Amino acid sequence: GHLRQFIVDDKGLVLIATFGLRGSSFPNMVTERALPATTVIHNALLSELDVYSRVGATLGNAYCGVVGGVKRHEYAVLGPSVNLAARLMASPKNPGILVDDAIRMKAGKAYGFNALEPVKAKGFANPVPIFEPLSSLERGWGKMTPGFVGRKTEIKELLSTARKMASFNSPAKFAYISADSGTGKSATVIHAVEGIRKLVNRRRRRVLIAKHVCKESDLLLPFSMLRSILPDVLGENSAFQDEKSAMSTSRMSVTSGTSFGSVDGDWEGMSAVSAQSSNTKVSGLSGVYASPERLLHVCREMEAPPEFIELVGHHLLGIDIETLSMLQGGKKTKGKPPSPQATVNFMAQAFQMCTKKANLVVIALDDVHQMDEMSWKVLQKLFITT
Repeated sequence: GHLRQFIVDDKGLVLIATFGLRGSSFPNMVTERALPATTVIHNALLSELDVYSRVGATLGNAYCGVVGGVKRHEYAVLGPSVNLAARLMASPKNPGILVDDAIRMKAGKAYGFNALEPVKAKGFANPVPIFEPLSSLERGWGKMTPGFVGRKTEIKELLSTARKMASFNSPAKFAYISADSGTGKSATVIHAVEGIRKLVNRRRRRVLIAKHVCKESDLLLPFSMLRSILPDVLGENSAFQDEKSAMSTSRMSVTSGTSFGSVDGDWEGMSAVSAQSSNTKVSGLSGVYASPERLLHVCREMEAPPEFIELVGHHLLGIDIETLSMLQGGKKTKGKPPSPQATVNFMAQAFQMCTKKANLVVIALDDVHQMDEMSWKVLQKLFITT
């Protein structure tokens, strides 16, 4: 992408960026470059500088060239899509990032979107359809149901609990919704989670929402829930920096009583490499695969034995052995694999380290009766130690 300009006007500080100028257009540009970059910038401004921003992103033909006279001119990008991007950015209905229908259609199934109420925009005769892109953490979940009614009491209670937890140093809470099939359990949670996200964002607090839908096959795959959400959580974490200052501030000691001892275990039979799902190679909001460097940083910060790098990186997250070995200077793991309980402790603490900058962390799970035993143990560990 290219930075067209940044100016200060009646709207505040405005930055104009473009993707697809002549000579810099790429296949899958929207899904692999434009949308990931847009989301990364938006979230980095909030997490790193505590600056709340609003983004309008559109797709369309535009004039890209010089405007002005011989002595005074500039490079400009002009067209209806540019004007619409500005309208979406300034829209009071913008929850953070808004895109038009052209972006949604171009992204296809690679991204998920929440459809919002169309808005009237200057220069457009008809109301303009607008959409909010979902992060990769949210794409595996259902969508908002238009015209959803009922369950106000349950949703209000969940929102009230989330507000208190985001505002105060509150201990972890566990909400379990049980009802007959087809009575709206999933829809209730979807609307509640969306309400929580908007509520916390309005208060300028940091919220991380991890979602996973359990499948029957998860019962046979240890740590299935963590395999799905941990790569994204690693991508969300802003604490993994190369500078010593960042490393010192992100340091987290091992919880008292935690043992990283190792015993024999049939981890080859538990490997995710032979059965990678679409959730294995995912990112947070950066559009890249789960970072082996960040995983290595977590292991070092927690002073975990090197066996954890191979266990979690290769067997659970599907990172190839060669990459992990190269990051460790060509060293190969010689020790025994960690025990399942030690892995539970590690996964729980790694999750806590990656999410400690968030004011509120929501783990929304559907069909939990199909979740494997090890994932349950990690959740229990998080609930006890948070």
